[in-house]
Amino acid sequence: MHIVSFAVYNVLMAYLLLHREESGSWPLLMYFLAMSLHFVTNDFGLRHDQELYDHMGRWVIAAAVVLGWVIGAATTIPELYLGFLFAFLTGAVLLNTRREELPEERKSRLWPLPSGWPGMPCCS
Repeated sequence: MHIVSFAVYNVLMAYLLLHREESGSWPLLMYFLAMSLHFVTNDFGLRHDQELYDHMGRWVIAAAVVLGWVIGAATTIPELYLGFLFAFLTGAVLLNTRREELPEERKSRLWPLPSGWPGMPCCS
């Protein structure tokens, strides 16, 4: 189920790569770099069942990216729905990043994050 859900996630990423709001090389490069780094994080997170993932999972996920690109090249959806898909993808990326990159065992403090000051004395 985990691999299937990430496959759907990757279909959506590839679809939105073709239907992004801003055209041009710079936004495409930024999207490519951000999603590439995110794929590396996802790859690391999905390796909890190494044998299954190496044998089948990584191929399913790679095929999902190609499928998303094919669907994106063949179809167009209304702009309103694209906005919903981008919002959904953004939330999914944030949740996924938080789950993989900010593990529960770390001691964290809320107020230094939005303030930008990691040694904030009032929040220690």
